[in-house]
Amino acid sequence: NCELKHQQVNFKLLKESGGIKYLVFDKDNTLTVPYERHLHPSITHHFTSLISLYGRENIAILSNSVGSKEDKGYKEATIIEEALGVKVIRHVNKKPEVNEDVLKHFETKDTS
Repeated sequence: NCELKHQQVNFKLLKESGGIKYLVFDKDNTLTVPYERHLHPSITHHFTSLISLYGRENIAILSNSVGSKEDKGYKEATIIEEALGVKVIRHVNKKPEVNEDVLKHFETKDTS
């Protein structure tokens, strides 16, 4: 029985005052219970609010369980995208060696 722990982050302030343009979330134990394909009920409302604030195109999932080269044909990544409504970053290396994949996903080379 897994329970996700909530962290209070003011995402609106990060966007408006901090200049944060993109959000990247891990999947397991952040958005979902490990190996599940749906948002944990305790964060559904918050995640929907983030999509409204940042836009779907500016939020992505980066996970070693989906979207990696071990996810054959990125089948699980596609399922998660449909279930959660945001893209999964495809990556060759596992975290933390994924900086280039994240930048490529958001089509930017701005590392600031």
